[in-house]
Amino acid sequence: MNQSVRLSKAISYIVLICAALVFLAIWPLGIIHQTHVSKSNELIAMESDPVSVEKNVTQMFVAEDGELSAVDLYVCNDMRGETITFRLYDASYTEIFNTFHVVKDNQEFPGFVHIPVGFDLEKDQEYYFTLEGLSADMTVAYEERETSTSIVNGFMSYGGIEIQRYNVIIRYEYSNPFAVWQVLLSALVIAAVSAGILWLVRILFAKKLTDREVKVQNVLRVTLNPIVVIGAGILCLMIFPGREFGTGMLNYAFYGGSILLLMLLLLYYINAPRKGNVPLADISLLKEKMPDYIQAVAVAGMLWACYEYMNGLYDIHHAYAGCKQLFWLAVMMIATYTKKELWNIWNAVWAVAGIVVCYLFAKPYFGVPEQEELYILGAYAIYAGGFVVINIIRTVILVLLKKQKSAKLNRAFLFPYAGLFVLLCAFRKSGWPVYAAVLVGVLFFRMLFWEKREHFTANFCNGVILNFLAMVIFSWCHRPYHKYIYYRYYMGFHTVTMTGAYLTLILAAIVIKLFAKYRRMNNKTDIFPECALFGISAGFMIFTLSRTAFLATGLMGIGMLVLFVILENKKGSRLKDLGRRIIILFASVILGFPITFTLTRMVPAIVNDPITFDYEHREEVSIYKGTPSDSERYIDLPYFWQKFGIKVLGLSEEEEVRTNTSDEELYLASADNNLSAFIDTSLLLADAGEKNYSNGRIDIFKAYIADLNLTGHDVMDAEGTDAGHAHNIYLQVAHDQGLIVGIYFTVFLLGAIIYSFYYCVRNQKKNVYSAVIPAILLGFAFAGTVEWIFHPCNPFGISALMIMIPMLFKQGEV
Repeated sequence: MNQSVRLSKAISYIVLICAALVFLAIWPLGIIHQTHVSKSNELIAMESDPVSVEKNVTQMFVAEDGELSAVDLYVCNDMRGETITFRLYDASYTEIFNTFHVVKDNQEFPGFVHIPVGFDLEKDQEYYFTLEGLSADMTVAYEERETSTSIVNGFMSYGGIEIQRYNVIIRYEYSNPFAVWQVLLSALVIAAVSAGILWLVRILFAKKLTDREVKVQNVLRVTLNPIVVIGAGILCLMIFPGREFGTGMLNYAFYGGSILLLMLLLLYYINAPRKGNVPLADISLLKEKMPDYIQAVAVAGMLWACYEYMNGLYDIHHAYAGCKQLFWLAVMMIATYTKKELWNIWNAVWAVAGIVVCYLFAKPYFGVPEQEELYILGAYAIYAGGFVVINIIRTVILVLLKKQKSAKLNRAFLFPYAGLFVLLCAFRKSGWPVYAAVLVGVLFFRMLFWEKREHFTANFCNGVILNFLAMVIFSWCHRPYHKYIYYRYYMGFHTVTMTGAYLTLILAAIVIKLFAKYRRMNNKTDIFPECALFGISAGFMIFTLSRTAFLATGLMGIGMLVLFVILENKKGSRLKDLGRRIIILFASVILGFPITFTLTRMVPAIVNDPITFDYEHREEVSIYKGTPSDSERYIDLPYFWQKFGIKVLGLSEEEEVRTNTSDEELYLASADNNLSAFIDTSLLLADAGEKNYSNGRIDIFKAYIADLNLTGHDVMDAEGTDAGHAHNIYLQVAHDQGLIVGIYFTVFLLGAIIYSFYYCVRNQKKNVYSAVIPAILLGFAFAGTVEWIFHPCNPFGISALMIMIPMLFKQGEV
């Protein structure tokens, strides 16, 4: 930050960054897109009879493009403050979308009312829409079908009776990303404009301006400060008086205060003075660190494949995720290879021949639904894995020729660790233990001969955090925080317990990253990013309203605080150091929660591109693409605190619910903030099975304990249950592989945790990130008491198995 740079170069960097951001907004993000409107000559022939719920208007039309972003409906009577219902149906007349639009008070009548839709259609396919005056009858304008210039409208009906002579006067607004040629043209235009600005900058500094030295931090201050202030101002205006995110003084104050708090924190981080003079871009350092960066990205990719596996409904989805996991594992290995291991004749041959082999492997399935994607993903895994197989064979040959030495092994931990896999595979009832042994075995073999194996813990920790950043971006763009369903926020997962377990893993990695930087920080701002990450992840954890997740995370956090106090060199300052760490963690949560809640409420509504998984309910209160940002379907602060009190603090019982409510009653209830009275909680996945404090797990545990035997079972369900699994790693292993394996697994995990603390104490000076091993194992042990996470395709399961590998080597080897 304190490095100096020429002013001309600083301006050039800013221009190039802005150009890159503009291009990213066009592709691949698609924020900047093209729109077109399909309309007729709009000659009004007559006004309709009153349009209401009992007598609605139905119009068939043919989609001209992909995304129907909005419709403009010509309304004749005054509907200010009233509600219009717009519903979409496919060709089989199945409802696929609905929205309740409240007409603005400044709308002029008669005139066009703009109704946001934002729903993807299939071009050239038939669709239907219906119109209803929900809170008051409305009249719309008709045009003569024969004289209309519209070629997309088909038959129309009113009150269920077909009217052949007329069509509704309506405009269809479509929005789509740029075509390939438009993206390329945009890239050329952006490049040309950027080149022109850079040329002008060069001329000005050559003839008129003094090209003085400026500090990088001052350049960032001048550039970022206005962006932060203006951005915060726009968001605050959207909150109030814009009321874009709901109403209520408490919401206005909370959202606005959170945005201002975020602005102040960012301004502090940008403008705080720094000590030292770290180079902005050290090419030699970047080149040296590049393999570590690649491995961290590969870890993040592998965990993302695990996330997709956990969300997969069918075997084909699991196969997709498995191929991706194998691909990223191969990339993890390749990132560790030296030049000599990368650049040799065998890899050169496979680099060419592998393309042919993988093409022939996938070619027979081109055009076959589902199979095409599977075999293409398999081809990627085979191609990357080919380099790993070649390296393994090459290494074995060198070892046999005594030209390659391996690291010294810690047999005291190696034998118990290997024994676990032997037992799991010997008593297996499915293929996952063998798959896990292969994944871990390949990584272990590579680390035997990897000279920089001490980098693994840091790379793995960074990869976990990188995966979390990707999950946050995905969640903020595509996973809105529902109010009346899924108010226990799932992020990208399908159960709240799985989300809690995932966040326990994330918090373990972030805590270690934070404490590692805390020990060697030069500036107060050095730990700002880690504190922000901790606050955000803790905020998401709070959103789950999962008491079991809170308990697992709390126990893991206490263990880590104890460990770092032990590692503090100065015994007299241990309590003071403990107090500082606790204050940092609590401050991060207190500051991070309101910001995280506000952004989770606002960003998905602004992006307006929700992703709903197949297994999720699509109720009248679900959030669809095109749902207004001020809709009651989004969470708000009062409702969250109400549910927090019920679920976490046990302050009151669930209210009674009513069912079989009509859509218009449902909407009118939402307008009065009373929608929860019309929802059947039996439909809410967030409430499924919550009969007591244990969420029904005690009964499940009893059933599994009663069903235990020495040799295991062929199915995961215990007799007399349909829970799917035991929601407990210890019981599930004992149930599937038998009591002997279950006892061994439990004792082994306890021993591994104890040894990881010893290992960390011994290696902390050389490798500060060795603390991530006990952190992940502690979180895994506690989270495993309430969820089945011991699986190679579970983010926590594969993390726990892989993070133990460094302990297989003797002191000083890692």
